[in-house]
Amino acid sequence: MNSNLSEELQRFVIAHELGHRIMHPNVNVPFLRSNTLHSIERIEREANQFAVELLVEDQLLLDGLTIYEAAAVCGVPVELAYLKKIPR
Repeated sequence: MNSNLSEELQRFVIAHELGHRIMHPNVNVPFLRSNTLHSIERIEREANQFAVELLVEDQLLLDGLTIYEAAAVCGVPVELAYLKKIPR
């Protein structure tokens, strides 16, 4: 873990990596990135979505916050807020 990252970003990175561990247990993303031409875009998006869903509480959205406001409150990069599913 890069200790120069903010605490919020460290939490997001941990959640992202947990997503990889759960969703892609047999995939070595660093190896694919540096040694193959395979696209890792889908794998990274899925890990990002896992992290967003884990960290952004549905109740914040149900209480009226936008996904961008909720992401900011929960320490999630706002550029990834669009990955949050809106609760019904």
